[in-house]
Amino acid sequence: MANNNRPKIELKINEPVRFKLLREPYEGENQYGPYYLYTVEESGVEKVYFATQEVHMKIQQSKLVAGDEFILEKTASQKGKRVISEITFEAIPADRTNGNGSIVEHIGTNGDNLKEIMHQCLKDAVEVTRAVDGVPFQTDDIQKLATTLFIQRSRR
Repeated sequence: MANNNRPKIELKINEPVRFKLLREPYEGENQYGPYYLYTVEESGVEKVYFATQEVHMKIQQSKLVAGDEFILEKTASQKGKRVISEITFEAIPADRTNGNGSIVEHIGTNGDNLKEIMHQCLKDAVEVTRAVDGVPFQTDDIQKLATTLFIQRSRR
C-alpha cells in the first residue's frame, strides 16, 4: 500500500514522541512477513509509522481508536556484546463520554504497561525540574512530581 508520500517516522534513541492515531492500521504481508502501517499525526503533520508486531499488539490491546494519542520511545540497551533497541509504548486515550458527560467506557491502561508509564513519569519529572532555573529541587520533589504524573496517567 502506498503511503501517498507522507513522511515515514524514524524514532530516535531516548526521544519520546507523542502521536495521534488517525485511523485503523493497514495490515499487509510481503516477503519479509506481516507489517502494520499506521497513519498518525505528529505536531500537526500527518505521517506513517510501520509498527513492529510487538508495538502493534500493544496498540490493539490498549483499544486505541482514531483520535487517541500514544507515546513511543526507542531505547537502547546492551545484551552481552550486542546493543539492542526496544520501543516503549504508552497509551493516552481520549475520554469517552455520552451526551451528559459521564464516561461510557473506560479505555486505557489495563495494568500491562504500568512500568512503562512510571518510567516515562520519572523521565518527565526530571525534565521538569531541570527546566526550572534557580529552584533547588530535591530527590523528594522529583518523587512527588513523578507520583502525581503516574496517578493521573494510570487513571486513563
